[in-house]
Parts: sequence; C-alpha cells; structure tokens
Amino acid sequence: MTTGPKDFEKHIKTQLLRLSHLLGYPTESIALRDYIAALTVAQTEERATRVVAAFIGDSETTRCPTAAQIRGLAYDMRSAEETRRRDCENCGGSGFITVYRLVTYHGKSHQMKHSEPVPESEWRALAEKIAAEPLGDDRQQVLSAAKECSCRKRVLAG
Repeated sequence: MTTGPKDFEKHIKTQLLRLSHLLGYPTESIALRDYIAALTVAQTEERATRVVAAFIGDSETTRCPTAAQIRGLAYDMRSAEETRRRDCENCGGSGFITVYRLVTYHGKSHQMKHSEPVPESEWRALAEKIAAEPLGDDRQQVLSAAKECSCRKRVLAG
C-alpha cells in the first residue's frame, strides 16, 4: 500500500527494473524519466505491477516495450476498471455502498454493547420505532456507514 508520492515513485522504478533484461531497455536517464512518467499513468501500485507483468509475462517477448506502449496499456487498464465500476448496479460507480447497523449502547453511555446488521429495506422503520418508543435500559441507534463495493474489490484484485 502506498504511503506517499515518493513511495509510489520508488515502486514505479522497481517495476521498471523488472524490464531491464529485455533488449532495448533504456539506459539514458532522460529515457528512463519517460518510462517513469509512462508507468505513473497507472496511478496505483497494483495497476503498475500488472502493466509490467503483462509485458514480461509473454515468453515470446524479448524487446522492451516503448514508453508509449506502457502508457497505452496503463490507460487501457485504468479505463476498463473505471468502466466496470461505473456499470455496477450496486454502487452506481462510486465504489462504495451504504450499510445500516443497529447499535446498542450500555445504558445511556457511548460504550457500545452490541452491533448487528439491518437490512436496507428496514432501517428507516426501525429508526422511527426506536425514536418513538425507546426500548429498555440500553440506548439504541440505527447508524449508516460506507462499505467498499464488491466491484471495487474485484477490480483491485484482478
């Protein structure tokens, strides 16, 4: 996982070194900067790794790809992932869905005693019921949270 721009650039350089055994690998610093800029288009460490893997995974490839080929594949991967996410019926392309939980607190404190999922179709009615007639000595509340959609997990994994 990337912690900052310097770590991402270091990862990009490490990935490019994986191409160094191929014929035509650039040795001039200006050419290497072009390759770094091309692979940076991938925007994530995972995608950058997959871009390089696509070129070295082919056993018949003996020539190093050009910076333009690297950039093109990175754009294509990014575009395909964004399209898959946008077409998702669950999240509508945001990559996240809303989930609801019934949270029970000890007495009137903010110390959580229990939490359980609430179906999306029932959260509003349950929240209104709790507001109208508080149950027992423990305080309850229906809370919502964002959860990563399964389409985002598939895109990042694959």
